[in-house]
Amino acid sequence: MKNLKLTLRIGINIGLLMIVAFFIIWYNINTYSTGMVTELISNQMKDAVESRAGLINDYVQSAEEYMEAFGQADEVKNLLLHKDDPAIKSRAQEYTENFAEIKGIFEGLYIADYESETLTHNIKTAVGMKTREGDSLKELQNNTLAKRELSNNGVMMSPSTGNMVISMYYPIYDNDKCIGYVGAAVYAKNLMDSIIGLEAEGLPQYEYAFINNAKKTYIYNEDESLLNTETDDEGYIEMLKNIEENPDQTIGMVEHTYPDGDEDIIVYRNIPERGWTFAVRDCKENIYASLTKLTNVTSASFVITLIVLIAFLVLIMLGISKQLRCVERAIGKLGRMELDKDLSIQKYVGRKDEVGVICTTLDTTADNLRSYITEMDTQLAAMSEGDFARESRMKYIGAFETISSSMNSIQKALRKSFREISTVTEQLSVGSQNVAQGAANLAEAASNEKNLTLDIDTSINDVTEKVRFTADQANTAKEDVQGATDVIVEGKEKMEELMEAMKRITETTDKIGDINCNIEKIAKQTHLLALNASVEATRAGEAGRGFSVVANEIRELAEQSNKAADNANNLIEHTIEAVKTGTVLADETANYLYKVVEQTKAINQAVTEIAEASEAEKNKLDNVAYRLNEIEEVVEITASTAEESAAASLQLDTQIKVLQKNLKKYRV
Repeated sequence: MKNLKLTLRIGINIGLLMIVAFFIIWYNINTYSTGMVTELISNQMKDAVESRAGLINDYVQSAEEYMEAFGQADEVKNLLLHKDDPAIKSRAQEYTENFAEIKGIFEGLYIADYESETLTHNIKTAVGMKTREGDSLKELQNNTLAKRELSNNGVMMSPSTGNMVISMYYPIYDNDKCIGYVGAAVYAKNLMDSIIGLEAEGLPQYEYAFINNAKKTYIYNEDESLLNTETDDEGYIEMLKNIEENPDQTIGMVEHTYPDGDEDIIVYRNIPERGWTFAVRDCKENIYASLTKLTNVTSASFVITLIVLIAFLVLIMLGISKQLRCVERAIGKLGRMELDKDLSIQKYVGRKDEVGVICTTLDTTADNLRSYITEMDTQLAAMSEGDFARESRMKYIGAFETISSSMNSIQKALRKSFREISTVTEQLSVGSQNVAQGAANLAEAASNEKNLTLDIDTSINDVTEKVRFTADQANTAKEDVQGATDVIVEGKEKMEELMEAMKRITETTDKIGDINCNIEKIAKQTHLLALNASVEATRAGEAGRGFSVVANEIRELAEQSNKAADNANNLIEHTIEAVKTGTVLADETANYLYKVVEQTKAINQAVTEIAEASEAEKNKLDNVAYRLNEIEEVVEITASTAEESAAASLQLDTQIKVLQKNLKKYRV
């Protein structure tokens, strides 16, 4: 939209705003009317079921009160106690007929005994009939007559007349024994007809239903064939389910959608004390038909109004667009600096509206620009001819006032600059000659410095080679010392093993000495035993002669053993002395090796430091050589630059002379 015309953008924006505004208004009205109609219909349906349920409850309660009043009369109890007495029976029959006639709500009102024989009836032909027999009688006796209160069995179809009636029973007790009951069939169809006859405003096709909650059967339905049948309507089933889940809720509403797509609204009134529910139902589409019509009419009205307003807006915008196109063309010409008088906007010049103000401003701006450009052209023409002495006298306004001041300042500055340039060129002429001479001297000095750096570089290279050789030798010595250290350390370890072996030999020799001592002791004991044996053999005489020979042999053997032990002791003592001497020598050798290892480590540390220092010196000399190469390059650049400066100075002197010649053309 940013590339569209202004009027088109304004029209589109206003149109969109109008559409949005109308949509918001329509949406709010539609939402409010929908809510209002929904609430109104809901309230009407609730009022309908509430009022009709109230009528039903009042009608049934009134009938129950009459029924209880009828059963509490003395005529009823006397008849049940003396049912064979004709006089009592006659009075009870008269009482029954009169009571039924007064209210006029009973199709049938009667007195029956415990066996269900009808003793009195407002219809005389029914007297003497049995209302219940068999299982039906047992059910009546066990359920209805077993409690001392009125039983209301709800609405049913009378088997005799086919009318819709409310069946009621009230038991009669004598002390703790039930002796009979009174029964009544209260007209229900007339009540339903009167209720259905009441119109429900806003519900075009409503339907009433009266349902027994426990049995889920119809008490009333327009289709009489459904009476006393269980409902299969999904809407009513959902309603009964809602009542089961919320038993304390007396009035409620259910919206149910059927498989065919129809959606019904069911408003119900629960009568929990009766176990009944009265409901009114209508199709949602029918209920909201008037709302749909209102919505359609409102929507059409809004659309028509919106179209008319947009058409009116378009006409206004077309008129404005025509004027803006004239202004656009004038601004375009001004943007292209076409400053001729624009006749198309003259009819708008002087008007007080926005278009008039814009056109007046454009016309004035074009006139001022023409005047300023003419004056500037005159000034620039004079400056182009070398005349900087002329100043503008025209009065400028706005931003052009700054331009006028700037032009005059430029002229003054140029005049001053040309005077200063003339002076400076003379000074430059002298200075350029001095620069040329200095550059020549600098080139000569740079050449001498280059030769000197070459000599220094050669000397440093020699020193670097020697230091590198020293570092290599130091590294070699370091490796040799490290090898010797490893050998000495290995020798020290072997010496430690030798000392351990000497210790083991000494320990073994000590053990051999101990064994030899034991041998000497055994030899002495053996010799002593041999002497004893000889003495005993002598005492024995001839019998001990053989034993004496053995004793002599043992004694000789003991003496030889003693001598051998002495010799072994001598050898062991010499061996121990030799071992001790060897141990002392091994200890001394080990100590010397420890000292050699420590000294070798110190030598290795010193050689390492020498190697590291030599490497550091070599790196420093390499850095110095690198810096000298840089100095040599700088000297070469300086020499080259000095030569170029000398040539440039000569060229500058030539150009200064040309500049001095040109400056003489300008008047300042």
